[in-house]
Amino acid sequence: MALDEPKNSDTLIEKNGITFLVDDRIEKAFPEIHVDYRSSLFGEGFVIYAGENQGC
Repeated sequence: MALDEPKNSDTLIEKNGITFLVDDRIEKAFPEIHVDYRSSLFGEGFVIYAGENQGC
């Protein structure tokens, strides 16, 4: 996950008021991507899953 400028080949996805840009190579390799925000005793931050609970 990184901050980047949009490219013509990126896929634009808006979900719950947040806009995501997905590189076409990533989208082809991982057609199902989930982004979540977690807070626990170990810290907090974004967690990205590709497919069935496969952490990235």
